[in-house]
Amino acid sequence: MKVILLESVTGVGETGELKNVSDGFALNYLFPKNLATRATNEKIGQLKNLAEKLLKNQEEKKKAIKDLYTKIKKVKTVKIMAKSGPKGKLFGSVNKKTICKSILDSKKINIPKDYICMKEEIKNLGKYKIEINIPNQESFEISVEIIEQG
Repeated sequence: MKVILLESVTGVGETGELKNVSDGFALNYLFPKNLATRATNEKIGQLKNLAEKLLKNQEEKKKAIKDLYTKIKKVKTVKIMAKSGPKGKLFGSVNKKTICKSILDSKKINIPKDYICMKEEIKNLGKYKIEINIPNQESFEISVEIIEQG
C-alpha cells in the first residue's frame, strides 16, 4: 500500500515521503498513530504543499522537544510518596507512569512515559537514578526518591 508519511518513522522514511509499505503495517500501526495517510492520486498531487506544512509542523515539534528538554534537564530530584511494609518493600510498585505523574504534579512538566528508561519497576523505598531519553537530545539522569507515605 502506498502511503504518505506525516511524521518521520524509524526504518521507513522521513516526513512527507511517499512510501510503499505492507497493508498490515499501514492499517495497524501507521494510520492509528497518525504517522501516515493513504496515498491517493489527489493526495500525491498535493504532496508538495503537504510536505511544506509537515516540515513546518516538524520544526515546531523539534522546538517543543527542545523546550521540554531544557525544562526537564533542570529537574534534579523527584520525590514520590508510597506506602510500604516494615522492611521498606512497597505495596505495589513505582513505574514510568507514576514518575510522569509525579513530575507533572510537582514540576508542572508533562513528559511522555516513552522518554523514561527503566530496566524494571521500583519496588522498595530509597533513591534511584532514572535515565531520561528525549528524541534527538542528549540523554541524562534524574534522581527519584521513594519516601514512606505517613
